[in-house]
Amino acid sequence: TVGDCQRYFHRQDLRVKGPLPSLAKTKLISIAIYYLLAVFAVIAIGLALQSSVLLVFKDDHTMFYLSTKSAQLFHGGGIAVRVPADCPKPDGWAGFNKVHAASICSSFKGAALPQQIDSALSAQRLLALSFLVSTLLGFSKWSRHVLAVRSAHAVKAWLAQPKAPASNNGA
Repeated sequence: TVGDCQRYFHRQDLRVKGPLPSLAKTKLISIAIYYLLAVFAVIAIGLALQSSVLLVFKDDHTMFYLSTKSAQLFHGGGIAVRVPADCPKPDGWAGFNKVHAASICSSFKGAALPQQIDSALSAQRLLALSFLVSTLLGFSKWSRHVLAVRSAHAVKAWLAQPKAPASNNGA
């Protein structure tokens, strides 16, 4: 347990250093951090498993997924999926304005779209992987900190206990 205290234990003096972070505060912060890390991990895994590229229109920041077979709003819940067959009638595209619909339709017609999608998916997956690794490193780092704080509190309590007098058996 002493080895787990890390920077909170002075090895030469065999004592716990200075004021320790509050255990209750550390636990509350841990809950929030673990929740955020879980959300980040889900986002990273979701991006890595997508078969569509997440894109954003610069004019109004509308986010959408684009593949060679469909376009779908990021927040559409599956109801705003558009396919190349919808291009002759771009007026009724829920969530997409006429300019967006025309841009998506011209992308569907482009011969280079499959290569562009593959290239963008590779970059998206690499980004998702680096995001996931960063999240796991953050989880590891915070977990080590929590272990150090808990161990330092346990060692401090143990050191504060009254010591039993040494018995002098057989002397």
